Amino acid sequence: MTLVLSFFNGRTSPDEELNDWGLNGPRIQIGTLAQTYGFTRILNTDDEDIDLEDFEEDNLFLIDGIYYGDYQVSVDNDFKPDLAQDIVLGGVTFRGYPADVMIPETPAEHELQPEREFVEMTEEEWRTKFKPLYAMKSLSFVEWAEAQRMLKQNKIWSLIEGDGGLYIVSGVSVVNRLEFILTAKAYDSSKDYQVVYHLESEIDD
Repeated sequence: MTLVLSFFNGRTSPDEELNDWGLNGPRIQIGTLAQTYGFTRILNTDDEDIDLEDFEEDNLFLIDGIYYGDYQVSVDNDFKPDLAQDIVLGGVTFRGYPADVMIPETPAEHELQPEREFVEMTEEEWRTKFKPLYAMKSLSFVEWAEAQRMLKQNKIWSLIEGDGGLYIVSGVSVVNRLEFILTAKAYDSSKDYQVVYHLESEIDD
């Protein structure tokens, strides 16, 4: 199993209005993601680290001229490090795939990344299927060890504030995240899940 950091919702300027999900960003293999004293540290497999906050600009992540609104840490069973490229972030080299490319069959056969299946669920459907255990607003050192284990088992989710309300999404999200949620049942790591938790229209009513 490979721990992968992926960037999403890319745009060419901070003010650009997205009519869809935007650009898919780079996907890199990481050794560890750790939060300490309000900073998010990413370590490669050689334990060299960067702070994600160093890439923040206008509440987005600026990487190679593209502004990304979100990122996710997940377990990717199809990731092939031996076919990946060197991607340098903040002077640290990671193995991975640049924006909008997928794992090639051979090193020379890069293709556009296929769309991942998007699964939208109601809160009731999600609770029945995945059985949430408890939520955490932040992760202490001990809690992060448990979260790492749950992440590798595809059992960690993020409650985020999005357009028009609150949503639960699979994996670790940082932008607009309110808390983490751990579940008893695992999600399919090849799919992106979004759960409608609370809509502003419902609250107004």
